[in-house]
Amino acid sequence: MKQRFGILRLGALCVLALPPLAIPSTAARRDAVGDLIEKGRVALEAGKPAEAQKLFDEAAEKDKSSLRTRTWVLRSWMDQGRINDSLDAIDALSKGGAKGTEIDYLYGMAFSQKARGYLSSGVANGPIQMSLEDAVQFLEKATKADPELARDAFVPLAEAAWYCQKLDVARSAAETATKRNPKDGEAQFMLGQVALSQFSAAKDDPARTAEAESAWEAAKGAFTHTAEIYATPADASATDKLARAHLNLGHALVWKEKWPEAQAAYAAAVVAKPSAVDLIQVQRALGGERFLATVEAAYTKLSADPKANPADVAALTWWVGWARLEQKQYEQAEEALAAAVAKKPEFINSWYFLAVAREGKQDMEGSLAALRKYADANAEDLGVMLLKDPDTSLRVIDRLVGWCAEKGRFQDAAFLSELECGVYPNESRYWNNAGLFWRDGGEAMQKGSDPEAKKKSAELFEKSWRAYSKALEIEPENPALLNDAAVILHYYLDRDLEKAKAMYKKAADRAKAELAKPDLPKETRDLYETALRDSTNNLAKLEKGEKSDKG
Repeated sequence: MKQRFGILRLGALCVLALPPLAIPSTAARRDAVGDLIEKGRVALEAGKPAEAQKLFDEAAEKDKSSLRTRTWVLRSWMDQGRINDSLDAIDALSKGGAKGTEIDYLYGMAFSQKARGYLSSGVANGPIQMSLEDAVQFLEKATKADPELARDAFVPLAEAAWYCQKLDVARSAAETATKRNPKDGEAQFMLGQVALSQFSAAKDDPARTAEAESAWEAAKGAFTHTAEIYATPADASATDKLARAHLNLGHALVWKEKWPEAQAAYAAAVVAKPSAVDLIQVQRALGGERFLATVEAAYTKLSADPKANPADVAALTWWVGWARLEQKQYEQAEEALAAAVAKKPEFINSWYFLAVAREGKQDMEGSLAALRKYADANAEDLGVMLLKDPDTSLRVIDRLVGWCAEKGRFQDAAFLSELECGVYPNESRYWNNAGLFWRDGGEAMQKGSDPEAKKKSAELFEKSWRAYSKALEIEPENPALLNDAAVILHYYLDRDLEKAKAMYKKAADRAKAELAKPDLPKETRDLYETALRDSTNNLAKLEKGEKSDKG
């Protein structure tokens, strides 16, 4: 027995003497799996989900796809866009009996990313709200149960809770995220968003003044820290985050009417990434004068940067021109707008603003040329532009029409009148003006000695007829329009004379009926008396076959 015991002890000693890597213990296997998971998480947090998945897959293979390792494989899927695949796999785990913090964490992160996708693609509110609420529910449970396992869930929780207006939950999550990693720009930015919302909710309540002030200070500090973190952006994503930090800092400063600081923050946002800034929103926040100073400061800095994108510089040049025009600095506005369209010809709406600026400084020739340039480049776009600010459009064009008429530039006046028809297509007076000016333009052409010009005059008379016809569609009983339209057929086109005769007769009848009204305004009465006289005379000449004394 002793001999046997000795052999056994020797055997045991032999086993113990083997190198430890030959037959790893269970504890050693767990450590190896844990190391792989941690390395994978570091890669995941560095924005390398594919690299992370390789490490998680290796861990899962070592640990026989336990819930512990499967959790991280599915988590890596999410950051590679496989949200629906992840949810299907989580559902399968849950139906198979898996439960606890890992499942809560996975569901919360998946719903958070699903909500982000909905928000970025503009999906209707219902699906967004459900995903956000689910994200808050699951992530709040997971972060409370195991803050380390769910260490990357605090920012998504803060974001989802912020959208759901659960500001206390959002604030707590954002603060935890910044405490865990003060240099996490996303966490700092989220803290700023939440704190600014808390300030907005409390600022008008006298009983919450201290709370509002504290929230504002937290927002300002968080956005400032975010800007510091991204001060030297490494990529396009970081540049966008830098711009958003400065922009939101500007918004916070506007709330307190800290105008110089707000202008500086907005200018920094524009310099960081002009396309990330809604400059109309900034203009409304600052007011026109401060906005102009802001975009000029941003332009000075951006244009001096040799690495700046020329398209960004051109766009900011345009905004400087627009802001100067809004402040009625016509000379300076023209300079900037002309520079913008020279740098970027596709900024064709610059021609409209150039027309406004030039008319403002009484350069009528230049204003007309700008509108012609715009119409030649894209007449449809010009029409849309005129509709955006009809009061300014018509004010400028009316003055140009008057100037052209005084100069005898009837075709230009007709062109401008048709632009006004596009703004108010149901206003007969603009069509009437167009008809009159096309007629006068054609008549002036006929008086010349150029035989080709005389042929082209017929095209203008056709345009005149079309314009008068449009006016009559709006006011078919107007005696002045009936007479003037018939004149085009009778004297200028020499066609459809029976139609012209009927129009003269109707014009005279309608004029008599209108003039019988005792309360007719004097201006209208004078117009209809002229229509009655002219239509009667024109009808008589038509019946006699005469084609002179056009009227």
